[in-house]
Amino acid sequence: MKINIYFQKDMLYKRGRRMVNLGRLWSISKKIDKRIDETLNKYFEPPARNEYGLKARISRITKTTGATIRGLDGFGEAYLERLSRRGGAEGWVKLLTASPITMVIVLTIITGLIGMNAPLLLENMRGDMELYLPPNDPTTNDIKEVRSDFSADAIIVYVELPKESKRNITDYEVLLEMSHVEGDDFYNDPADVMDWNRDGTGEGDGVISVLSIASVIKMLNVTASNIANATGIQTEEVVGNYAIPEDQNRIDMFVEEIAKSGGLDLFVRDLDGDGIFDTAAIMIMLSSKHIGPKEIPAMVEKTNKIIKKTAKLTKMTNTGPTTAIQVIQDRTIEEFFRVVPLVVIALMITLFVFHRTWKVWFVALTPVTYAMVIDFGLVGIFRDYLYISPQIILVAPVLLALGVSYGLYISNRFVEEKKGTPADRVERAIKSQFWPILLSAATTGIGFASLMVGTLPPIATIGLALTVGIMLTFVLTILLAPSIVLLVNYEKKRTFKNWDDFAVTPLTHRKKIILATLAVTLLSVAYCAPLVKFNADYLAMAPQDEPAIVKMREYSDKFEAGQLGMVIVRTQNLKDPNSGAATMRIMNHTQTYINEVPRTMGFSIIDIMKMVKFQGANINETPIPGVLIPKLVGKSFYDIIQSSIPNELKAWMIDLFFDSLPVELRKVLVKDDFTKTLVYIIMPMMSIEETRAAVNEVNYIIESYGKGIPGGSFSHLTGIAAIQLAVNDLMIQGQIISLALCLFLTWCVLAVIFRSVKFATITILPVTLVVSWEPLTLFVLDIALSVITVMIGSIAIGTGVDFSIQMSQRFKQDGETLTSLKDAVAGCGISFVEATTTMVVGLMMVLVVPIDSVQEFVVMIMLLLIYSMFFALILLPAIITVCWNIGMFTKKKRVLVEQDEWLLEKFAIVEARLEYLEKRKKIAQHENVIEQVQ
Repeated sequence: MKINIYFQKDMLYKRGRRMVNLGRLWSISKKIDKRIDETLNKYFEPPARNEYGLKARISRITKTTGATIRGLDGFGEAYLERLSRRGGAEGWVKLLTASPITMVIVLTIITGLIGMNAPLLLENMRGDMELYLPPNDPTTNDIKEVRSDFSADAIIVYVELPKESKRNITDYEVLLEMSHVEGDDFYNDPADVMDWNRDGTGEGDGVISVLSIASVIKMLNVTASNIANATGIQTEEVVGNYAIPEDQNRIDMFVEEIAKSGGLDLFVRDLDGDGIFDTAAIMIMLSSKHIGPKEIPAMVEKTNKIIKKTAKLTKMTNTGPTTAIQVIQDRTIEEFFRVVPLVVIALMITLFVFHRTWKVWFVALTPVTYAMVIDFGLVGIFRDYLYISPQIILVAPVLLALGVSYGLYISNRFVEEKKGTPADRVERAIKSQFWPILLSAATTGIGFASLMVGTLPPIATIGLALTVGIMLTFVLTILLAPSIVLLVNYEKKRTFKNWDDFAVTPLTHRKKIILATLAVTLLSVAYCAPLVKFNADYLAMAPQDEPAIVKMREYSDKFEAGQLGMVIVRTQNLKDPNSGAATMRIMNHTQTYINEVPRTMGFSIIDIMKMVKFQGANINETPIPGVLIPKLVGKSFYDIIQSSIPNELKAWMIDLFFDSLPVELRKVLVKDDFTKTLVYIIMPMMSIEETRAAVNEVNYIIESYGKGIPGGSFSHLTGIAAIQLAVNDLMIQGQIISLALCLFLTWCVLAVIFRSVKFATITILPVTLVVSWEPLTLFVLDIALSVITVMIGSIAIGTGVDFSIQMSQRFKQDGETLTSLKDAVAGCGISFVEATTTMVVGLMMVLVVPIDSVQEFVVMIMLLLIYSMFFALILLPAIITVCWNIGMFTKKKRVLVEQDEWLLEKFAIVEARLEYLEKRKKIAQHENVIEQVQ
């Protein structure tokens, strides 16, 4: 027993020695910290000024300016004070609580009547990239011209042979299966084929033409027969129709001709390198006059049914730009209905953790849910006046996550009110929280509204929906929350202590905090901002687990295709032997250079002319009335037309060629009046930098080699690649405009609310720095700015400024001293954590959506919200403290500040000393007990 007592005494002695050592370490660390502060003071504290020097003059100017600003602040404060005293709020506040059940029923009916129009927004929803272009953009005008005369939209059927198959894509049986999808002379049932009408108008089937290895072979087969009929030559060699010839040798001959023209890679590929073609693509060119956004779903569904019924020897997948866009729209809506319940459940769990009562669910979630339903209903009502993209669904989780806090403001204040009846308490809560909630909604609405100015049309619609939604959330919170609080008899069952221990940190370490923040900001702006990537790739908005999207990327990689582009060639008359032949020659010359651009291929009527040969019997010359034709058998029509033959013969050859072509193939490449023709430019899906390089090079070639067309011209490249570049450039411009406008309007609102230019400037500084950290975050996470993530800056300002407002307003109301600042940090800490946690957990549920751009959007919003919270808790108090030291406040306040600052700097040392003495006292008590036991 005695040994044990001595052992305990020894342990207590050693523990006491450790406490002494810790005290010494604490003292040393404080000395180091003091030295750092003294060094930083050289940069943060104003030096002594020469009374007559330049600095003194600047100081006097600064003081005069400061006095002017303070005068304006005083004027604004007095004026707004008079405004705030006008009229009373007693009447309408009492009305809110007079009949809670009636209020809830009336608002529920209104919500249902307006919300029932929400499904109507699907009628005008579009997922194509053109939607993001302004109506008068040059790229928009070019694509409209293409659609009016040709086809700009395609469904691609990706055809694969099984790995165990010994067949070749060019085998008769495989080509026949592909032809049964497309349609031919023997298989043209409207229910079973895509192009059954084959008149090149799209009337009835919605298809202008089909481009594939099978369709080109059918074209060559029937063209040879048509030429023979036109020249009066009938032999077994040239008799054919629009169908796959049964003779494999004839098929192989056609494949060889296609290869010689350079167009074979557009249709088939040998992916495993065994010398056998194992993959093909069927390009179904749609008629824009008959297939619009409303008809595309049925067209995609018809394609799926046909390939499912037809594919026996091959595996066929419906993909391509049109299908991908439809998949984006369908899956986005599907994910919306899947993710919103998850967001609600996550919010319910988080709210229960913080409040320990299920009643908070009704108070916090009902107003924002009603607001969301009404918001979508209004979008549905005004759908004809809005540009609606699938990304409109982001409004729902963003509103739910951000708007849930408004009901909490009222319920928390209701709990704080202890006197009077529940109705009296809720009335006082409404009066107290009306202006803070309105300010929060106003600043958030400004962030959202800035997305409507100088930005992409669908982003403007999203900004409008978010703005209306957040203001509806405010209105419905004021109207509904009091009634629900009374109906459910709400009481909060859990409270948290203030953060008194943490509150002194941002004040005592202010210079280090500011210096570290500025260092990171400089890194973000100077180094990371130029490295931020921009990506307007529409596939980034698609769910990556969809077969159509997977095959689209595979098609892009293997075929180096997927971005369908178009160049319009305008001419006097393509059939004219002079101007038409000259136009063809310039087209061929230009297209040859375009084909040399990396990962770029052109396809036009010139390629068809090179494939089609002037054929006849084994004769050296063919008699034409009045003209003796030289030896032209076996030559391509392009070579014949460009040769030195009489214009009469050249005109006859041009007419013979166009009249012999299947009408649907001619119309997809040449306008009916022969004044326009089209060059399709095929590119794979590439990064924005590679796409820009390719598009610029194609346009340079057009400008350099496309001159000289008689009475005509080349257009610049339009289509997917050009649209993505235009959207990308507008996206950058729009972000700059929306961010600048958002910051300015937010500052104006803060200046009015705080009645002080000075407080408005100080309050918005942390939010501005949050935005400046965006490039660093994007760079570190390797996230590119897309048509979705481009919105995060403005949204972050609108939502993040709430934290700074609460901190500044509380500090201002409590006396504008460092003690009040410390109390503001201590009081706001847990509130900020609760609000941020609720929003982040709600947004986190959106990460289950398998869409890259949506996930990146949510991650960035969550991080910027967390930045805003920490900056309001740490950086803003540090900035306010430094502002005092450089003399931005009145002399009276300055004295108070110096006293408070001295006390706060001593606070940490005194607290540590008291803690040490308390522990020494306990050790002494233990020693006394041991002596008594002995």
